[in-house]
Amino acid sequence: NISGIDLTGFNDGVFIGTSSAAVLTGAITPSSVTNGGNAAHTLRFTAGNSGTLTVNSNLADINGSTPLSVVIGSPSLNADFSDGTVILAPGTGNTYTGGTTLNSNGGITLALGSNNALGTGTLNIAPTLNGGTVIGLSATTTDLDIPNDIVFTTPNIGVNSTPQLNLTGSHDFTLAGALSGSGFIMLANNSPINVTLSGNNSGFSGDLSVVNGSLILDNNNAAGTGILGLLSSAATAVFTSNAAAPILYGLDGSDGSLVLPSGAVLT
Repeated sequence: NISGIDLTGFNDGVFIGTSSAAVLTGAITPSSVTNGGNAAHTLRFTAGNSGTLTVNSNLADINGSTPLSVVIGSPSLNADFSDGTVILAPGTGNTYTGGTTLNSNGGITLALGSNNALGTGTLNIAPTLNGGTVIGLSATTTDLDIPNDIVFTTPNIGVNSTPQLNLTGSHDFTLAGALSGSGFIMLANNSPINVTLSGNNSGFSGDLSVVNGSLILDNNNAAGTGILGLLSSAATAVFTSNAAAPILYGLDGSDGSLVLPSGAVLT
């Protein structure tokens, strides 16, 4: 348990992490130094060797005006640096505006403990240099409504690729922001959960797949422009009454259930 960390003067993109378990509280001051291509005013968190880092600190812009950014997971190709879980669980809420980057090379899981755990910026999913990498997004408490947009950053052809984002954990949650980019999202969990997509995801060209649990689609364009896959008899996709004219660009799978509201016209 660590209360208060001052990284002033550190450079080269220093990370705070654990390979076992650590809980951070109190103020965390980022470095103001730009060095080695690593941006200043950025806090970087990771967990390796299946460890868990819990950030209970309230993360805010520097002096209320300089945007703070957050990076989750090391960009290193060494998977041991980023195969654990980072929990953002602020006591009174995060207000930082500089956005969050989720690095994907190691298979990190990002767990959220409040509706505003990601501040007010965008969650950017970085490309992976390890093909087939799976990263996770989950909630540590039930019925969170996450408002942030989620952007899958375009990979460089022949250099890197888009990771698979697993919607996981043991609690239901909602992603209310817009999804965009070309990613691959899967709802798969040991115990089935309900995940709601309530944003207009017409800018998302990746595929959505459900292995078990229910994917609740609360917008006509919630499924984006990729393929919706129902991959087992335990897979369900449900368009709500807010999606009376839902659009699907592809439907895959020989099992599972697709549920439409009464009177809906499916395109």
